[in-house]
Amino acid sequence: MTLSIRQDQIQASAGDTAWVMIASALVFLMIPGIGFFYSGMSRSKSSLTLIILCVLSLSVVSIQWTLFGYSLSFSDTSKNPMIGNFRYALLLNVDDKLSNLAPTIPVIVFSSFQWQVHLIPSNIYLCFNSFKLTHSICAYSMFAGITPAITMGSVAERIRIIPCIIYFFIWTTFVYDPVAYWNWSEKGWLYKLGALDFAGGTVVHITSGFSALCFAHFVGKRKDYDVGETKPSNILNVAIGAVLIWFGWFGFNAGSSYAADTRAGYALYTTNISAAAGGMTMMMISYSRTQKLSLVQFCSGVVAGLVGITPAAGFVDFWAAIVIGIVTPATCYFASTLKHKMGVDDSLDVFALHGIGGTVGSVLTGIFASSSVVKHGSGTIIKGGWINRNWIQVPIQLLSCVSVIAWTIVVTFAILYIIDSTKIFKLRLEKSQELLGVDISEMGEYGYDLANIIESDQTSCVGSQLSVNGKIYELGKPNEHQSLEVDLSTKVEKQNNQN
Repeated sequence: MTLSIRQDQIQASAGDTAWVMIASALVFLMIPGIGFFYSGMSRSKSSLTLIILCVLSLSVVSIQWTLFGYSLSFSDTSKNPMIGNFRYALLLNVDDKLSNLAPTIPVIVFSSFQWQVHLIPSNIYLCFNSFKLTHSICAYSMFAGITPAITMGSVAERIRIIPCIIYFFIWTTFVYDPVAYWNWSEKGWLYKLGALDFAGGTVVHITSGFSALCFAHFVGKRKDYDVGETKPSNILNVAIGAVLIWFGWFGFNAGSSYAADTRAGYALYTTNISAAAGGMTMMMISYSRTQKLSLVQFCSGVVAGLVGITPAAGFVDFWAAIVIGIVTPATCYFASTLKHKMGVDDSLDVFALHGIGGTVGSVLTGIFASSSVVKHGSGTIIKGGWINRNWIQVPIQLLSCVSVIAWTIVVTFAILYIIDSTKIFKLRLEKSQELLGVDISEMGEYGYDLANIIESDQTSCVGSQLSVNGKIYELGKPNEHQSLEVDLSTKVEKQNNQN
């Protein structure tokens, strides 16, 4: 039974509001965390670019979310099951309004959290409508900001920055916002169908993971992709990034309960135990093959465990979180080989970790979702998953995944084609720029000694002048890039012959 309470009788909870604002700040930490994680995993000559792309994603999406992103994702006056309207464009008509989706916090906080990420699944019935609209805006903005940043790992070391800025804005508008509306808005068709996505397994990870696959396929392989396997440039950055991501994910998942209650405690603990199990699982799988305990594999397993538990965090028991933390990273580990079979250069395995991980987590949510866990929240009820003999839940989860994957692939390819068709916004670097490194070519800055980037004992850089084996190049001049391309291509050929 759904309890109806008059909107004017409800007061926002100071405790719940404070918790969601804290959770929003925790999610913010995930963005530099992803930057450090990607930076350490890539080669040193392109490490800075991945950090700035993550920060730019947050900046661009923050503006988009304020202009109309929140309104398209969560308009409560739209009758369209596919997309919201412009009722809250520029965040007008918000004031101190209460949200219909999350109890006891203002909409502006709710939106800020979602600008960094999430919402409540469709077969949950809210008994209280006391979430201030202003608090909700704050909450959701962080979710949206982090999603396109995840995609960038798949095209590391060969992508231009300015076209990515345009991509962030358009992709968020036509991919993230509609999918968020489908899953988390009361009027969305997947919400009404009963799809469960507690904190963004579908909305965040499936969309970013499959967009990453499309992006990597569209721009093609790195020029020196066939020279040999590249190794992380800075494993310390990988570890620092993974720890920041792990820490921030507590806000990502536990904050999605929108209340400082028992269910938030469940979400926080299941998040931690799944991440722990994930790190151990992937590290031991790698150990069985190499007889070495890899920190990189442990960090990747942590991320996979976090991705898998995201749609399930507030729905499952603690034991189920361990299962999800084992199954999801194991699946991601073996899925990472798919890129070779598909002929796609997904530089940092974004598709395997987020696309496949998000899909596995969503399906497992349909199996392990427990109605007894959800009862610990503030007036919410679900039928549960297979463990509650709700046999229709897994098919619903599968339909949700397939629908979102199809939409993401079609729209992402269309966006990439439109951007790349312009002369000034070509997505990919020139060959010489790519071999030199995205940091120098696009930013004119580098995070490490350039002599280590070019890997030559007779290489130095002073201002805009690059010296390679005694020959001087003026960076930024087309003719010089062509000359440099010949030298670097010769170097690559020699390395290839040696291998």
